[in-house]
Amino acid sequence: MAARIVDLEAVPTDGTLLFTVGHDGEEREAILTRLTDGSVVAWRNYCQHWTDVRLDTCDGAPMRGSEITCRRHAATFDRESGECTFGPCEGASLNEVGVTVHDGAVYRRNRPSTSGSYGNQRFP
Repeated sequence: MAARIVDLEAVPTDGTLLFTVGHDGEEREAILTRLTDGSVVAWRNYCQHWTDVRLDTCDGAPMRGSEITCRRHAATFDRESGECTFGPCEGASLNEVGVTVHDGAVYRRNRPSTSGSYGNQRFP
């Protein structure tokens, strides 16, 4: 069974939601965002210019219209494709984290043994 991340209603349409996923024995941060058609995408939580710069620092990544913005460089990323549309990493893309929506919840796709967290809560 895929790991449940959060209820769909908790995923913002005008921002991001920070969560963690297990990957190769380590926990890594990712962000969820809901698109205008109601679908959900997830990206690894770092700027492509400097990968130590988090996009979402626990309060939602800054948004400029429908683009995710890096606080440090003002780079903007298309939230549907993850592509950098402006800034020092223009043309690069955020790394996607596979998610799916089922019965009103968001799940990690194809990761049956993954666990993660949402805020201070742990989930299986």
